[in-house]
Amino acid sequence: MYDEHHPKIINFNATYNKNIVLKLQAVGQQKLLHNKICEYLERTLINLKNALNPKVMQTSLNAKVSRQEEFKDLSFCPDQRIYELMLGESIWGIMNRTKTKDVDIRQLWQSVSQQSEIQHFTNSKSGSIDGAIGIFSADLNGGIVLPIEAKSTMANPYARQTVDLEEQAVQRIIEKHIDLSTPSQISSILIMPTPPDKELKVDLQIIANNLQEAIHESSLGAISLLSIHENGLRLTTCVLYGKTFRLEVSKIHDFMGIINYIFPSTEG
Repeated sequence: MYDEHHPKIINFNATYNKNIVLKLQAVGQQKLLHNKICEYLERTLINLKNALNPKVMQTSLNAKVSRQEEFKDLSFCPDQRIYELMLGESIWGIMNRTKTKDVDIRQLWQSVSQQSEIQHFTNSKSGSIDGAIGIFSADLNGGIVLPIEAKSTMANPYARQTVDLEEQAVQRIIEKHIDLSTPSQISSILIMPTPPDKELKVDLQIIANNLQEAIHESSLGAISLLSIHENGLRLTTCVLYGKTFRLEVSKIHDFMGIINYIFPSTEG
């Protein structure tokens, strides 16, 4: 299972949509990938003053992973983005926490050599997926994969947003309805931070209703909210387990998770 030339990478063959075998990769320990993302954010944002600059923030999150020095010992397809890795990690965290004992959940990304296969079944010009979650039997022999379709509310950084977070998310869901309605995937949306002078409040129910209306019956949905704090970034994610899944306020924390991207220089 381990690639002897890249001991930190595990190679997986996973079945997509019953008959397509994808060659995907993962790190042996999820913490390794998380730490690399933190190191990257520390370098590109330098400090949280830069995180408050929408242009700098978007440039950092939208950068291609394969071109960043922190990930040089891992193998990523050319079109993989930083924010897509962050969404994948947060979705994995929730699914891993809620899994049954007889399965193994992994955050995956496509191997460099699979653009043509992915281009064939997704009609994607880039031949890339935004990430994936693999669901394997406990012994890791065989499994299925749910590709991640990642969208975000990134917009012109020079234009001040005049609508609230719910409206931004719903607008993007409507705009990207076709991409988000593909069968057998995880349709996810990243909601960018509000300006620092606004209170961070979001009604997940409104966004969930619209996302569930868009997704296919065989897919899951995920809503992620990025927030800026004095010692780093936080990604709060809610997973919708299917089109008919209903959020209950009293149980919402069972399906939510928080990933902290704390800059090492601010710890201690």
